Amino acid sequence: MSNNPANGKYGVSTHATFGRRKILVDYDYVDRSNILEVLEAAVEIHEKNRYEIQYLWDYYKGKQPVLDRTKEYREEVNWKVVENRAFEIVSFKDGYLMGEPIQYVSVGEIKDIEPLNTFNDWMRDCDKESVDQDIVNWMHVCGVGYRIVNSSKKVRRDKTEAPFYTYSLDPRDTFVVYSSSAFGEPAIMCVKYRKVNTPSVSPETFVFSCYTPERYFEIRGTLPLAEIVRDEFNALHDLPIIEYPLNKARIGCFEMCTSILDAINDVASNRVDAIAQFVDAIMLFHNVDVDDDVLAKVKELGALAYYDRNESMKGDIRYITAELNQEQTQTLVDHMYNTVLTICGMPNRNMNATSTSDTGSSVMLRNGWSDAEARAKSTEVLFRKSEKQFLRLALRIIGDVEPIDLKMADIAIRFTRHNYENIATKANVLSTLIDKIPPATAYVASGMFVDPQAEYEEYKRWKEEQKKEEEDDTEGSGKTGEITRVSSYLRG
Repeated sequence: MSNNPANGKYGVSTHATFGRRKILVDYDYVDRSNILEVLEAAVEIHEKNRYEIQYLWDYYKGKQPVLDRTKEYREEVNWKVVENRAFEIVSFKDGYLMGEPIQYVSVGEIKDIEPLNTFNDWMRDCDKESVDQDIVNWMHVCGVGYRIVNSSKKVRRDKTEAPFYTYSLDPRDTFVVYSSSAFGEPAIMCVKYRKVNTPSVSPETFVFSCYTPERYFEIRGTLPLAEIVRDEFNALHDLPIIEYPLNKARIGCFEMCTSILDAINDVASNRVDAIAQFVDAIMLFHNVDVDDDVLAKVKELGALAYYDRNESMKGDIRYITAELNQEQTQTLVDHMYNTVLTICGMPNRNMNATSTSDTGSSVMLRNGWSDAEARAKSTEVLFRKSEKQFLRLALRIIGDVEPIDLKMADIAIRFTRHNYENIATKANVLSTLIDKIPPATAYVASGMFVDPQAEYEEYKRWKEEQKKEEEDDTEGSGKTGEITRVSSYLRG
């Protein structure tokens, strides 16, 4: 049995984490008079979060407690096997939620679709798709992600370049501070900090970039002895750093299963140990007298000599062997893995591996894909809430640089991962409803399109073009008939 000091006795993890703490301070606002006090209180909470985020990030990358595994007996046989299920879970969640980019679509009937198209072009220019994937990856690993958005300082060569920029920030050195003394716990400050690379200076020096809705402060030093070195007006009039929580507890997607994942690693390591110990079994010399020098040489290969009290017993040479019951062990591993999938809301791709006649929704329900979809929709709700803050800031920056006829009320945030599933069924719904209810409603009800309103506008333009072509053909046919009649008359 393994005995791991890092994990606790017998591999039981003692490094339990239960989600990130929301950084709440008992202040209504932040200004120059109290920013150092607020920052010190916030950093104290953030440091606990940062330590846990680092642990989860290392766990995701494969640096898991089983690597510190030790054994009391047969120390030389100590395999450390990492079945990195955490990486599997996060990779699936990332791909399932953000396999296709988020799109901004129109809400209701708008007179001009061009401003929205321009807005989407700017999002592509600032590589928002890759930024979204980074944010979602942090969310799934440690329960929270961060985005910064601000006006672009580079010179725009043409109107296709976005007037703003957006990046994903590392949650280990980023946080948002909320007020616990106001209803709704509004955000009152956001912070991005870095350590100054000065090895000769002790203690370590940090630079904190702090934004409030009205001011920007740069604070340098080590708390509580840091000092304000910059105090400027915040032209954005808002917090440029936006927090994206995965859920209310701010808990990562595999975090609640780390003890089971540790147990799976421990069982896998013990199974390999059992095979190694079977191969390197100790030899027994039973009632056999062996020269000490010979025995010393045999011991190097793993041997042991012993005698019975009854000297009349015959000699015997054999191996000590004890095989692990692999079938029962696999049953335990399968149970633990299935438990992890259930808790994390992942489909079991190995369930019912035999071929069946089930298709479509039956497979989704049977193999747990419906659970994965339900979890993804829950994440979408919180993601949209934070994404709306980003849109407000982006539109505010655009309004200052290059105003366009676009408001928040005109934009809907659309996740597009299941847009083309069951396409035949959706097309049948559209063709059935198109002549029975208003066409715009039919386009929305079919679920066939990412932006049903834009597609409906395109449909109307196409219908008008078709109608005009038919009228032109009819008019042309009439003129041809008249010319034929005139020619006949002249010939007569």
